[in-house]
Amino acid sequence: MNPFLRPLLAITACFAILAASPAQAIDKKSPVPEPPGRVFHATFDGGSADADEGGELLKAKPYGGKKIQTEDGLRGLAFLGGGSADSAKGLLYGRAGILSFESPGTIILWFKPVGWKTSEQIFEALAADAPATLSFEERARDPLWATSYTSNRGSLGIQRLSSPIRGSKDTLMFWIRTDRFGTTEVMSFDWSPNDWGMLAISWSPTDVQIHLNGELLKGFTLPEDLRDSMLSGDFQVGGSSSPTLYDEVSVYNRALSSEEILSLYNALRAGK
Repeated sequence: MNPFLRPLLAITACFAILAASPAQAIDKKSPVPEPPGRVFHATFDGGSADADEGGELLKAKPYGGKKIQTEDGLRGLAFLGGGSADSAKGLLYGRAGILSFESPGTIILWFKPVGWKTSEQIFEALAADAPATLSFEERARDPLWATSYTSNRGSLGIQRLSSPIRGSKDTLMFWIRTDRFGTTEVMSFDWSPNDWGMLAISWSPTDVQIHLNGELLKGFTLPEDLRDSMLSGDFQVGGSSSPTLYDEVSVYNRALSSEEILSLYNALRAGK
């Protein structure tokens, strides 16, 4: 054989092997590197809303309906809140052992708007139904997570807020209401129908940071140290009447860094 042809044949053989090899598909079940400190994880796989609490099973209580509905999610199945008249709008989990606001922590939740309406759609529907008595105070509220309300006790959480005023922009609203103080923080919020987003809230007793899709939306200082005794109720996931998918809900017993949150977003997003 001509010695000059041997390198060329070897290169040709390599390309033939590569061409014959099938492209590797993304495995949605492959493990995702997890930051340390996770104390709660709800995946909704198997059609169950029960969560892993550090190796123990934490039962979910349906809220706003008895049926727990699931559909295809980010990885495996996801909880569909508000999917039908008899299905649960949200889920309640006991806070003891998983969620304390007297020490640093982080909540991460993936959500997918399924039946959300834009501000423009809400405005048009209100104008068509009652043009003479159109109230600009009507709003669409879609809770993502909260501590559930009980009588005469505090609550906090974050929700999507949509106003029917024409041209207005959707916002995320974070609120705290206690018997000692109250605060509300509002930030611009872009979302796309049927597209997954990741919301991350990290805190210390005095500071809160909110990330959306790995990017910092807002950081702020609370007017007073937050204490668990100021709050009551369960950890609530969802609660919206507008159909919404929720998946990969996690709670950490420390405040994740911005780098960790972005890394986790990229890792899970790659497996969509």
